[in-house]
Amino acid sequence: ARWDRRGARPKVEGKVDESNTPVSDCHAIIHFVTEAFLRDKKDVVGGGEDITAKCIGAVDGMVMGMVWEEVEGDILKVVREEDELVGRKVEEYFGGVSEEQTERILGSVEPSAIQALVYVCDKCHTAVDKLEMLVKALEEIDGDRGGSGDEMLEGFIRHLVVAIRGKGGVVKGKSGYHKDLKMIEEFCRDDVLLRGKEGYTLAILQSSLMFLKNIPVSKYGSEIFGTRVEE
Repeated sequence: ARWDRRGARPKVEGKVDESNTPVSDCHAIIHFVTEAFLRDKKDVVGGGEDITAKCIGAVDGMVMGMVWEEVEGDILKVVREEDELVGRKVEEYFGGVSEEQTERILGSVEPSAIQALVYVCDKCHTAVDKLEMLVKALEEIDGDRGGSGDEMLEGFIRHLVVAIRGKGGVVKGKSGYHKDLKMIEEFCRDDVLLRGKEGYTLAILQSSLMFLKNIPVSKYGSEIFGTRVEE
């Protein structure tokens, strides 16, 4: 492979890369720089999964810092409708409950977890940072309870709904959690980045968004908040 300076992407001799989107370009740059660094600096930094993960994260941050808006726009073309759908459902649900019920819902969640979830959308501009912040949110939700898988999922969904409400829902032109999920799926593919709690958190986010997208708004109260609203 060689570096094509005009296209700023690695190019394999004898093959023409037909793809030319911000996401595909970003993949190419991250892969090329990471591979070159690990090869050239192996004697200095050594090897192993830890240094590989750190290198991927550093390169991800460097590249995303330069092309974030282009990559985000590319991904939003794919997931915008899904984010708008969930945003509308959340707005519709909270528009149909009383102020007293809303206060009970807000009182049932961990403020630090809500803050972390909002940061995922508003403050984190790399896939690695988004995943790390999602892990932090899940840890804040669970605390020291060590809940079961079902309890963790239920708690995450409740907090995700409140975080979306806190952002005023997802209106046209704004990003949401389907965008963040797609970003993580695209740029955290390496097994080193998705082991243990990171991989578990990604699965929780995937399941939560699928649930919110598929169930009718009429079931949000009973299925998501249960006695937190009905008591």
